[in-house]
Amino acid sequence: MLDFKDKIAVITGASRSIGRGIALAFAREGCTVVINYSKSREEAEEVVNKIKEMGIVASGNADWPICSANVFEGIHVCVNRTSETGQDLGQNQAISVMDAIKVYTWNGAYITFEEDIKGSIEEGKLADIVILDTDILTCDPSEIVNTKVLTTILDGKLVYQRD
Repeated sequence: MLDFKDKIAVITGASRSIGRGIALAFAREGCTVVINYSKSREEAEEVVNKIKEMGIVASGNADWPICSANVFEGIHVCVNRTSETGQDLGQNQAISVMDAIKVYTWNGAYITFEEDIKGSIEEGKLADIVILDTDILTCDPSEIVNTKVLTTILDGKLVYQRD
């Protein structure tokens, strides 16, 4: 892990939410953050692998209406490095499916100092889980974007069941 105390990070983000998530990750490590918002979500996600390689924990998000509320679109972009229109976003920045899932789960809990109560399925943590129609760890990576939620359980209670 690099030492970020007394350093300045310039963050490029497509939205205030993406910039805020990455900024929190750097700030948690004691870094001063300057945010430079980019023109697209894809530009912002371009830095995911670079940040991971530096040992920084950064989270993803699905903040509607700024970006799609479908988290599987974000995971798809992180894994496949192609936009919704098929544009190549830099294959050298691709991360594994498991790393992309972690970006949207445990990493978000970590940057908000809540990793002891959420972000992973463990005894004593909040029981928030989803059951999917596809195993995104073994399916063709290009199909991740089509994944549907079948069931959602929040705090141990069933709150959504797909018909």
